[in-house]
Amino acid sequence: QSMSLKAGEVVTVRDMLYGLLVNCANDAALVLAHEIADDVSIFVDLMNEKARMLGMFHTTYKNPTGMHDDAMKTSLRDTAALAKACYANPLMTEITATRKYVMDETNKSGFRNLYNRNWLISNFYNTSGIHYEYEGILGLNAGYTPNGGYCNVSIATKKGLTYLAIVMGGEERK
Repeated sequence: QSMSLKAGEVVTVRDMLYGLLVNCANDAALVLAHEIADDVSIFVDLMNEKARMLGMFHTTYKNPTGMHDDAMKTSLRDTAALAKACYANPLMTEITATRKYVMDETNKSGFRNLYNRNWLISNFYNTSGIHYEYEGILGLNAGYTPNGGYCNVSIATKKGLTYLAIVMGGEERK
């Protein structure tokens, strides 16, 4: 996915976080990686270091976007550890639970509407006719690659309890 960023476009870190976490924009991931580490490979090293700090010993990142790389791997247990760390950060759940974010105009583009790609939060990209939205959803992330299938990491509350649900390698319902 892409926000269609343009060379020389001036954007805020906030907009890039919403672009990445709400709209799954790969260009936002690359902009953030460059801003943080000046080099994507250095940023990926930082991602792997953070994974080890979180106890994610079966995860190897190869890029900041999550796009397929044969050497990239993770496990359900590691994904749960990352989800718990994200849930502990209120800004993460605030951003990832956003249905629609309006990014102000920039020096190169008009305003952008960024819709959440997690069908439990927003049905904007859902063309299946089945509505999956869930009232108690607190966010996190959903995505798809041909190699990884459909994936969803969601945290929700119901009757005072908090739940974590993870789907990895899901297939399209036909």
